[in-house]
Amino acid sequence: MTDRNLPRIKNLTAQLASMPKEHVCSDQTDLVIEGYPRSANTFVWDMIKVISDRMGRQMPTIAHHTHHFRNVALGIELDKPIFILIRDPYDAIPSRIIYGGRDGDLPIEIATRTYVTFYEYCAKVRDSFELLPFPMVTGDFAAVVQKLNAHLAEPLDMPIEDDFRAAQELPRKRAADRGKTDQEIVRQLAVPLEERTVMKAQLKETVRQYLDEHPRAVELYKEITAAP
Repeated sequence: MTDRNLPRIKNLTAQLASMPKEHVCSDQTDLVIEGYPRSANTFVWDMIKVISDRMGRQMPTIAHHTHHFRNVALGIELDKPIFILIRDPYDAIPSRIIYGGRDGDLPIEIATRTYVTFYEYCAKVRDSFELLPFPMVTGDFAAVVQKLNAHLAEPLDMPIEDDFRAAQELPRKRAADRGKTDQEIVRQLAVPLEERTVMKAQLKETVRQYLDEHPRAVELYKEITAAP
């Protein structure tokens, strides 16, 4: 860390003060893994935890789940390895709307605006991070581990089948432990569920029409994923 960076580091940290401290990038961070909600953020974290537990080792210290570009900016200032999750907005935004919040569905305008805000910044700093596209994370987690291991002093083992089952069970257990209702669990679990797939299918056409009229999210997705 240089003196030149200290004011910006302090400012970024202050702007993220409302986030859980352990989620915000710091000197102790090993990896920054960030993305728009519903882009496999929780799945990645859970898989790393499950693999680490199986190895009997401490989990790497990860800055994650703020879903805020300032955490990425902080990682750049602190010279940390940064990984950005990204999912096609035609899928990510309906899923985010369903996840909603405590008061129900999230308005499509807000769900789209937050996607654009996050990835607008990422597009500007494309050379500062490695990309973890949703299809890779959900279909080839060994490739994700290989990317992470290139930046870890103690590499993670390659995933095994039992790891996937354990990681998929963790969100349901957390939700139940928090006293979530069955309906809330269906809406919020970060794993594929038939009930939520039906809900998302009903939204997709509405979202498609909106994104056709407001194409910036789609443009950013194509720009970022096309970059080498």
